[in-house]
Amino acid sequence: MNYKMNLPEKAEKGDHGELGMKIKKKNVIRGDTIKGEVNLTVKESLQNCILRINFIGQECSEISKGGSTVMDKRDIFPPEEITPINNVACETGSTYKHEYKFTLPDGLPASFEDESEKSKGSIFYIVLVTFKAAGKNDLVTWRQLVVRETFPKKEMADQTDEGDISGYCCNNKGHLKVSCMIESLATITKVDNRIGGKAEVDNSGCKYKITSLNAKLLQRVYMQAKNRENVYDDIIVEWDLGQVEASQNTSIPFKVEVPYNKKFESLASSTTGKLIRREYFIEILPKYDTSSCGIPKINIKLAIENLRTYKEKD
Repeated sequence: MNYKMNLPEKAEKGDHGELGMKIKKKNVIRGDTIKGEVNLTVKESLQNCILRINFIGQECSEISKGGSTVMDKRDIFPPEEITPINNVACETGSTYKHEYKFTLPDGLPASFEDESEKSKGSIFYIVLVTFKAAGKNDLVTWRQLVVRETFPKKEMADQTDEGDISGYCCNNKGHLKVSCMIESLATITKVDNRIGGKAEVDNSGCKYKITSLNAKLLQRVYMQAKNRENVYDDIIVEWDLGQVEASQNTSIPFKVEVPYNKKFESLASSTTGKLIRREYFIEILPKYDTSSCGIPKINIKLAIENLRTYKEKD
């Protein structure tokens, strides 16, 4: 086993027949109904013919530590199966067309594929079609589905965190409160890949000016395999929110573009798997115009529904 689903090799054509399939919608949310079509052409008389259509979801993880590697895998739900042809004879030249549908179970984690220095993981969904006949090699084909989760608006975008700086400043007792309302999240296009919103900064409890508010959009991944766990952060984009005067409240609008690169061509959906979780945070670090022993970080947790479309793997 590796950290990805063990996908069968596609074999859509043979001397005894041809197998094809379609899916009407490959980018889906949990609760959607998947609809598609399977086409089979038989080129010679065959016995004990079986045509199976399976909907499969797997979560796979791999963690390396101390010179050893641990792998884990789980079926996200019991594989569903439709068998439109079951142990019958098929005549030369016969054609079969079967329309199928599956309803996605509630609670599916979003599709995922990522790796770090110490861990790798994937959450993968496919519709798999197999044609079997006595004495013949199997005909096999499959298509990938990309699933995203949905979240309540409050969980996605309207978050608050507070930083009590009284334990950090050597000569000051103070308090800082930051709220973020996210008005737009990154889309799957390269053209409009932005996050916009506003930060409500309450510095009224502190007598020192904030000289800068460093903000970072972080992706945080929690990976588990057997008894091991690895957590890693990636900084997606970093920017400065500006200054806030002492003892003042202010509202700071922002719009930041998510850079296009190999890893973050667009933001993928947050995911809540059993072995893998992906979360997003806006981390804000205030800097004051005074020497201090340290400043607390403000963490605004976000849930993102946007969909990254993975290139289909042949």
